[in-house]
Amino acid sequence: LLFTLLLSIEKENLIEFWTAFILTLFVKEDSAIYLVSIGLFELLRKDRRGWQGGALIIGSVIYFAVISNFVLDTNAFEYRYENLIADGSKSFYAELIKIFFTQPLYLLSEILTEEKITFLLVTFLPLAFIPLTGLVSLPDAALFLPLLAINLIPNWEAQYSIQYQYSFGSAPLYLLLMVRFFARPIAPRWKKTCSTLAVFATLIVSVSFFSGQIQHFCDYLDKN
Repeated sequence: LLFTLLLSIEKENLIEFWTAFILTLFVKEDSAIYLVSIGLFELLRKDRRGWQGGALIIGSVIYFAVISNFVLDTNAFEYRYENLIADGSKSFYAELIKIFFTQPLYLLSEILTEEKITFLLVTFLPLAFIPLTGLVSLPDAALFLPLLAINLIPNWEAQYSIQYQYSFGSAPLYLLLMVRFFARPIAPRWKKTCSTLAVFATLIVSVSFFSGQIQHFCDYLDKN
């Protein structure tokens, strides 16, 4: 759905845009974060499509507010941020925003733990770290918002492990950053080198990380 949304923005296809926008929101409550990130990206880029970026941000914020107040008690997820928020906080979202501005060094220390650094390596090594080039550009940097909010700030292990679904939503954003990187006026030899590195890195990480899962297939053959 996120791939479809991104493509619809580039194609300026309104039907696909609104369809993908609405369906993405229906996936889960925090899908609004991905859409706000894309909305900021659209507002900040030079060839921006302002109304689409604004629609993504405003629509996502309203959706999340409605879900949080009338459908789902999102304060139930407070335990995932207990490393940052004091017990009994009335609004842990407000507390998180406050920490960004009042305790940035402490926040950074909670992000750069051994487990989360490993998560970052496993996430970006298969892409030869190419998406990280987007950090030098303000529009592209907006696409890292879900990584920060969903994967790195929480202290719940599942959210910074690629074996769970919490990293799935950010993958299209990383691939968009790769597309933007290769679309730049770069020397063909450098593009070819980066592409080759990405392919080899993907193979190496995939084989090393998922080799243990082969046992499931062997067990299946033994029992059938």
